[in-house]
Amino acid sequence: MNQLGWYPASQVLFWIGPILLYVVMPTLDLRFGADGRNPPDEATQRLEDDKYYRSAPMSSSRSILSLILAALTFVAPT
Repeated sequence: MNQLGWYPASQVLFWIGPILLYVVMPTLDLRFGADGRNPPDEATQRLEDDKYYRSAPMSSSRSILSLILAALTFVAPT
């Protein structure tokens, strides 16, 4: 874009992230309000004691780890 002399237009691409983060997301948050599906604060201790609730975050990290190991195995020299 800069070779065509469009320097100001090329700068717009760098502003997309901050505009989304600091303008669009807060505006949508004000428009739609709080998420009513989140558990109340009173249920926090009960959820922390639940085995399934504690294993859910672990399973996602295991999935990521297995993906990385599979990718490394795929690209490893034979």
